[in-house]
Order: sequence, then structure tokens, then C-alpha cells
Amino acid sequence: MIRFLFIAFSLFSVCFAQGEVFSVYFETNKAEGLTALKNVDKKYFNKYQLVEDEFNSLRVAAGDQLGIDETGIYIEKNRILNISREEVRENSKYIVKNGYLHGVLEDDSVQVALDGEMYYFLLPVKSYLFEVGNSEHKIYSTGKMGQFLVLSPDENHYSALLFQLNPGEVLVQDLDLWCDGFQPNSIRGTKTEKDEIPTFILNPTKDQWNSILGCFSTYDRYSA
Repeated sequence: MIRFLFIAFSLFSVCFAQGEVFSVYFETNKAEGLTALKNVDKKYFNKYQLVEDEFNSLRVAAGDQLGIDETGIYIEKNRILNISREEVRENSKYIVKNGYLHGVLEDDSVQVALDGEMYYFLLPVKSYLFEVGNSEHKIYSTGKMGQFLVLSPDENHYSALLFQLNPGEVLVQDLDLWCDGFQPNSIRGTKTEKDEIPTFILNPTKDQWNSILGCFSTYDRYSA
């Protein structure tokens, strides 16, 4: 049996500011006043490599790539997997030859390293930020060149990411809860508590979305 050794991290919209702790989600995946799309323009289809900085060197080493194609927008990471020598011997699906394992990928092989009774190998795995055909994922044009808002499921509600697509570059932006223009108490929605943390479930109006879009900041940059 092939097993994953590492689990991908996830992002949480939680703010710690001036002694305050709260989280923010969106009630629906509809963004009033923005134009819904099926996908981004194919001129942006490409593979983009995470640009290394002082905070993300481990993720760069893990092979973080951002892909945009006809299936959507996704993060592709190299996951370390293993398979036992016994499994390879007993299952005719798998063959190890000249240091490569056949049978894991449909039309290709992967390089393996043997340690004791286990073969180890890297396999790219996709994690979709926006998936075409998934009704829970919605993508919108903000009206600015190359800028797209994605709303996707998160904690039984929805979270938002903003993508700025420039020639040869993708900026991935998250909602900056410290932004002066972001006041969740004044945005249409409800306030509740989850695990004793104040939680805002927002349902912004058209004008409120325009203000919110000005409060995203870049946390990752990818280069083609």
C-alpha cells in the first residue's frame, strides 16, 4: 500500500490584533456586483514556481508550484510516498527497474530510493484553490486587468483569495484583517462564536465588496 508521509497545511482567516482575536468567513460563494467566470483566460495557463523568501524556503524545497489550466487553479506539491518491497513483489501492477518505479503513474515512472524494506519516491499532488466544474468553487473578475476573486469552501462557510495575474507572475493575496478599510462590524452579515473565538460570517453588498477588495495583501509570489 502506498502511504502519504506528509499532510498539506491549510490557511485560516484568523486575526490577532491589539489584543483582539476573531475569524472571518463568507456566508455564500456569491460576490454581488462582480462578474462570475467559468475559468481564467487561457493566456494565463502555465506552471508557476513559488519565489523563495525568508519564510517559505521549506515549501520551495517541497516543490511548491502553482498551476493554471483548463481544470482550474491549483497548488502542486511533491509528496514523499513509500511502498514496500513486498508489495512490489506481490502486486504485478508495480515494477522497479533501473531505479524507477512503474505502475504508480499511468504513462510514466518515478525515481525511487530504497531504504531497508521500503521504496521512497516523490509524487506531485494537486490541491485545488479553484476547480472548474466544482459548484462550491466560484471565480469572479474584479474588473481590473488580470485580477480574480476566488471563493471556496472553508469551515462550513467560504474563504476568499485574490489572484493578480501579471505577465510571467502570479500574486496570491489573502484578506488583510489589519487593513484600515476592513471593519467586519460594519459589513452585512452575522457575528457568532466558534471555540470561544468571535467569528464574522459576512454577506457583503456590492459596495462593501468594492471596499473589501482593497484590503487584500500578497502572501505568496509565483514566477513562470
